[in-house]
Amino acid sequence: VTLLTSLLLLMVPFIVASTLNMIFVKSGVLSSLHTPMDGGRTLADGRRIFGDNKTWKGFWGMTAFTALTFAAYAAAAQPGMIALPADGAAGLLIGALFGFLYVLFELPNSYCKRRLDIAPGGSAVGPLRPVFAFVDQADSAVGVALVLPLVTELGPIEAGLFVLVGAAVHYLVAIALYMVGLKNQI
Repeated sequence: VTLLTSLLLLMVPFIVASTLNMIFVKSGVLSSLHTPMDGGRTLADGRRIFGDNKTWKGFWGMTAFTALTFAAYAAAAQPGMIALPADGAAGLLIGALFGFLYVLFELPNSYCKRRLDIAPGGSAVGPLRPVFAFVDQADSAVGVALVLPLVTELGPIEAGLFVLVGAAVHYLVAIALYMVGLKNQI
């Protein structure tokens, strides 16, 4: 089994968790949490801090769903999969940490996009478009990659590769979710 295959298998719980989270966020369940993380506040520039797309429901939903999917990943570990502690509680905690970092590391990108007057869920135009296109796909993977060497056998180089592969997979999943109507744009 190649490193690429192992990294792709490690991304499956993220794909499942983010898809479940999209469905959860669009549902009426726990609608009281469907409030913007920035509370609608603006900064001195008159622009929102993060915007309407960054909600507490999505933040805690992604954390919870990633905890569950990584508990299942750890329990179902097979040769060729990147090992996590197989005990259910450890899988839940590591998954919760991954989910928390996944959404936490999306916030600086949202903050920067609001400063540049890019609408929530929107894309940059002009010379910044490729930069934000990459960051939109890689930001969450960076957060996860920071702790991968602490909880897996991966080293810093492999964690960096996780970011690159993660960005590519994130983009492909975004296309698929757009095609089935769970995302409004790519």
